[in-house]
Amino acid sequence: MHEATEEDGAEPTSSLNVQTGYLQQLKVTHRARARAAMRWRPRFLKALAMSCSVVFATKAARVSYNTVRTHQRNDPEFAAQVTKAEAEGAELLHDVCWKAAVQGNVEPVYWDGAVVGHIKKFDSRLRIEMLRAHLPAKFKQPGTANVKINAAGGASVLVIGEAERDELVAVRQQALAAIVERKRLALTAPVIEG
Repeated sequence: MHEATEEDGAEPTSSLNVQTGYLQQLKVTHRARARAAMRWRPRFLKALAMSCSVVFATKAARVSYNTVRTHQRNDPEFAAQVTKAEAEGAELLHDVCWKAAVQGNVEPVYWDGAVVGHIKKFDSRLRIEMLRAHLPAKFKQPGTANVKINAAGGASVLVIGEAERDELVAVRQQALAAIVERKRLALTAPVIEG
């Protein structure tokens, strides 16, 4: 059996359990496909863990998207490995964003074509989004609070969410039902002539 080596452009398979039950079964009927899967699966999983992009990982592993999805559908162990690689990629992305938000990005300063120094730049939008993700009670999404807008002519407009709107509609329907009931009672009340 051919082991993936560094000359092949793949990581050694010792760190990943690429040999799954599905590949054992596939080896019986389609030996070449099983060997190919043994080569592309580690490359695919490594690229997916580094990029969070299935399309990028398929290009890096030189395998088609449909082949990957077929293996995922037919091999639950491989599907679990893909899910784990996607989670690692998301964690890596989070760590990089966190580092950029806290430490900033160092950019060179040029004068007459030569580097004369470096400056740290911080992305304010990234910091805001990180705060919203980690402290949602304190840093709310825009549009989640009630807003009162003063319109021309002294009229005011209240901007509310769906829950508040549903509550106001229910209160209004109760008030209308009470008005109808009062009118019905007024019409059926006996008239006293004096």
